[in-house]
Amino acid sequence: MHSPLDRQSGFSFIEVLVFITIVSFLFITLTATVISSLSRMKLVEHRMYATHHAEELLEWLRAEKDADWNAFVARDSTGGSGTSYCFNTELDFISTGPLWEEIGSGLDTCAFDGVRGSKPRIFRRYAQIQAVSPEFNTVNVRVIVEWREGSRYYSVPLNSTFTDLNENTRPTPTPI
Repeated sequence: MHSPLDRQSGFSFIEVLVFITIVSFLFITLTATVISSLSRMKLVEHRMYATHHAEELLEWLRAEKDADWNAFVARDSTGGSGTSYCFNTELDFISTGPLWEEIGSGLDTCAFDGVRGSKPRIFRRYAQIQAVSPEFNTVNVRVIVEWREGSRYYSVPLNSTFTDLNENTRPTPTPI
């Protein structure tokens, strides 16, 4: 007969390896989940900043429209097909000078160097102004804020239609 002292207690080498393997897989899965969650949180944070920058520009454009409708409509230098402007500068609601930086043939002149005065500096903010109907005093405005996350591009577009309700600035319709 064997006495209790003769019998060895403990885990075999195989049992220890199986345990370590299971714990390693759990740790790897947990780490991947945490990294994915942090990445999504950062994307949501950047989307929130982009939405703020887009809404800020849209409000600034409304103020510009209210200040001088005719000058605002004239910003569409193409006569109806739309003109784009880069607004990577801080917006001045007191209007100390022109902030309109027209974008030429492409968006290359409006770089992803961020909206000045804010962090992170990864955004590009621009607006497209399109005078749709001069007789009804209608201008379509599209504000876009874009950014890069690694190799992917994201954007927050806001569309609005501005109308001049002031009868004094409305052109006289031509009779048919």
